Amino acid sequence: MNPVHEVFPFHEDSQIAAALGELLVQRGTDDPQSVTEVANNFGLCPHELQRAAIQLGIEDELTEKLRISDSERSPPRRPPEFLRSKQAVTREYDGLRDPKSSHLPSRTNEMSFQSWLLVEATKTARESINQLLRGQLGEEVDTIRVSTEAAAGTAPFPERVLWVGVSYPVDATEDGATSAVPNPPPFPFDRLTEILPSTTDATVEHDGEIFVVRNIPVTAFKELHRL
Repeated sequence: MNPVHEVFPFHEDSQIAAALGELLVQRGTDDPQSVTEVANNFGLCPHELQRAAIQLGIEDELTEKLRISDSERSPPRRPPEFLRSKQAVTREYDGLRDPKSSHLPSRTNEMSFQSWLLVEATKTARESINQLLRGQLGEEVDTIRVSTEAAAGTAPFPERVLWVGVSYPVDATEDGATSAVPNPPPFPFDRLTEILPSTTDATVEHDGEIFVVRNIPVTAFKELHRL
């Protein structure tokens, strides 16, 4: 039987992981929620959520910082041994097409195994969420965008702070102006929150080993468009 490893890049508690994802999407909103508001929405203690953000290395990304004493702070997490012992991975991706040729060259870059695993897991999670939404919404899913979101983290683990974002476009132009969203979603934003899980898991295989990356946040957010 192939070895199976569990990886928790955000947090072992799925509610805390989901709340961390929600905190991160607040950065780009016009009226961001505070740490306290997000924590309350998930039934968490605000200080507990901020401590988790510090461990994740995203404290600088927050729109609000609570006062936390040094004794309350937890040190940043380190990657588990089964990740630290892995060799770097060379990842291939499509390059730019030569206008004089029909050939699409492949390009490569080398990254740590941890980074490669998190990139691949989030890609798998994104595709899974896209399939879920298409199954529920049909062609209407084409009016929203499912993407891999990223934040700059400073902790040794995870090296890459990645999650799945679902963008719901909202026209924020002034009355009478041409719409900035020519094909708006025909369903309310709350429909997304009814369909989407707060977190998801993704499985990645490598050299006969199975890695289950758990509690990847899935966050729906309104993306304002203006002309």
